[in-house]
Amino acid sequence: MDVSGSAVYDISLAGSQQKTLYVKSVAFSHQWFELNIYNFLLFLSSRLREHFYYACYLVSGGFWIALSHGLLADLFDVYGIITLKWHLSLVSMPIFILLFMISIFETKKIFPIEHTALSLVLSVLIIEFVYGLFDIITALKYLSTIAAINTPL
Repeated sequence: MDVSGSAVYDISLAGSQQKTLYVKSVAFSHQWFELNIYNFLLFLSSRLREHFYYACYLVSGGFWIALSHGLLADLFDVYGIITLKWHLSLVSMPIFILLFMISIFETKKIFPIEHTALSLVLSVLIIEFVYGLFDIITALKYLSTIAAINTPL
């Protein structure tokens, strides 16, 4: 049954029968923005890096949201822990928005102190990605917080 991302399980019980079910739900975030390729098309026509970075930000966010709503399970019948590793795509969202900010504001030339701070955050995100290869649950908890801070409402 397709209910747009909600997990639905059919359970049949006789009138007097009882059943105890245990359900563990792990959700790290929800959708805040829609997928848009306009900036990617702008990049193709203008070759400006900031359009490419912003398009990648939108695509990576959209991909992660699709994963959160069951993309692999619904389209490919892939379930379980193997699908959880794909959620590391969440780290690309803040990376691309930071690259966009660095490019659009020319922080390396105009704002060197801020550029250093943004570069430090990028380094932390890369470390977080590598850490996620070994401990995905803890990494996603941190990444979800970073995504919430970086995502416009």
